[in-house]
Amino acid sequence: MIIKKMQTILIKPDNIEQLLNSYKFDLIFSTNEIFSDSVESRYLGREKLAVRIDKFHPLASQKTVTFKELRGLSFLVANDIGTWKDIIQDYIPKAKFLYQENLAALSELTQYSSFPVFRTNLSSIHINDDKNDGRCLIPISDEEATVEVYACYLKNNRHDLQVIFDKVSEVFSKNLPN
Repeated sequence: MIIKKMQTILIKPDNIEQLLNSYKFDLIFSTNEIFSDSVESRYLGREKLAVRIDKFHPLASQKTVTFKELRGLSFLVANDIGTWKDIIQDYIPKAKFLYQENLAALSELTQYSSFPVFRTNLSSIHINDDKNDGRCLIPISDEEATVEVYACYLKNNRHDLQVIFDKVSEVFSKNLPN
């Protein structure tokens, strides 16, 4: 199987089965496990949320933080973060989220401010701006700060997707960088 095109769009869980059955997508990543006559899911791993916080902030010396400890802070956040958007809004009391549509603008704001930002074990792999931004990466210890991720696909495509499953599972196995 040759990957023709990869898209990064948010899809509602209720639409996954229909989109796969209509052959609009070969593979969709989801936090929901789906099994039907034609569609199945494969567990890939856990995505874990962390916060990058200014090294002079009182929480920066902790090994982990809880959502409750992040209460009332203001965060820079990418707008399209899927399930994480609901989680941070639901579990961080009185927080302010400064959502950014444009990732280049978010990167610029992150570089020139001390607002905390969120990362996961997946997003941290691809973001090079973090190394010298004066922030410490601290995992969030609440159970809700971890989501299980599944690959959803048509059963008859399972064999063709095996190489992708192996590569993605390898990425999930990596821990949050320091």
